[in-house]
Amino acid sequence: MPVISVIVPVYGVEAYLSRCIDSILAQSLRDFELILVDDGSPDRCGEICEAYARRDSRIHVLHQENRGLSGARNAGVDWAIAQSSSQWLSFVDGDDRIHPRFLELLLAAANECRADISQCEIDRAGTPPEAVPAVPDMAALSPEEAYRKPFAVSAVNKLYRKTCFAAIRYPVGRIYEDVWTTYRLLFARQRIAYVDAPLYIYSPSPESITRRSWTPARLSQVEAWEEQLSIFENAGSPALLRHIAMETITALGTQVDGITESDALTEAQRTACLRMLRKKLRRYLRRWHVPFRDYRWLYEKAYPRAMWCYWTWKGICGRLWRFRPGRMECVEKGEKKP
Repeated sequence: MPVISVIVPVYGVEAYLSRCIDSILAQSLRDFELILVDDGSPDRCGEICEAYARRDSRIHVLHQENRGLSGARNAGVDWAIAQSSSQWLSFVDGDDRIHPRFLELLLAAANECRADISQCEIDRAGTPPEAVPAVPDMAALSPEEAYRKPFAVSAVNKLYRKTCFAAIRYPVGRIYEDVWTTYRLLFARQRIAYVDAPLYIYSPSPESITRRSWTPARLSQVEAWEEQLSIFENAGSPALLRHIAMETITALGTQVDGITESDALTEAQRTACLRMLRKKLRRYLRRWHVPFRDYRWLYEKAYPRAMWCYWTWKGICGRLWRFRPGRMECVEKGEKKP
């Protein structure tokens, strides 16, 4: 009887899929099953999945018409609930990998902390597996503490008790589906187990959603953060609200960047989208008193003309300062400038 069901949505990752599956099959904890959801992938992903299933009885392959990442994850969750006796769920994207002790350590932390969700850090720098401590630090966090950790809203760096998904599914038709969903899972629990080690290895393919050309569907990221801000407006702590506001502001800046660099929009579409996002960005910068020193890049996006005037004025003032009479006399005498 498997303890954990690992769900892998598969679409367009033929070059990376074997690497992903091999990292899962190499887990130190062996009592798991692997659910590969072929989401109508146009390449050879379906064949690769079936080939692995013939070699390992723990692997189950689901084939479906393309429904997107949310639809693939939901299909895996539905199958695990209906067909499997496992107690836990975990998600791995088809172009990523996991540390050999990913399942073992997350399950140990969940049991030690008596938590329904366990999360770890995400490795984006290529940390070698041997660099992870044999016994990494583990802690029981409140939902708010866990939520404020890096990658807290990500779906993939976690282990969930299956009952967490009794009434929750990922929103089909939206991208950034984890931003819409994960916070609901976290705040429905009393404590979250945390493993202070980079056990999930994030290495998206060039064709991943986050690397494709900008489309209006990407505005879903901003909408998701704004929804969270409105939900916690009256119930959340000031620190939590400010954290969500900063994430919303960062998402707005990211979308402005994407629109500016996109070559798939007409000039009229680009202008309209930028006007709308910059209006939102200005409102948030003013409301939350975002410091210029820490978020200068955002001010450059929100106030491009004003910032051009500001830097021009700073340049003029700098030149005038250099040539003021008192300073020039010191320079001619070789003295230290005042």
